[in-house]
Amino acid sequence: MTSQEHIESLRNHGVRLIGWDGTTREIPADFLETTVKYLNENGARKITYSIAVPETNEEMLLAVWDCGFAESGSAAEILSHNGRKGDNNE
Repeated sequence: MTSQEHIESLRNHGVRLIGWDGTTREIPADFLETTVKYLNENGARKITYSIAVPETNEEMLLAVWDCGFAESGSAAEILSHNGRKGDNNE
């Protein structure tokens, strides 16, 4: 599954982004493209977003890397990934 397909799957399963104020919003269709552009324009390697996943109360995150790789999972799992996907430490 590509990163774009992963994002589409999250969208299709009702996963929503959680804002700083606790409100949720749909993941935009151009989310991956605009996030990668933002990362590259700002010299950042990775950004994480809190997400609301239906039928779970576990803290979940969606991470996007500057190379366009996206992954989601528990906060502990996502935060443990320090290297860029494709680097020797991943």
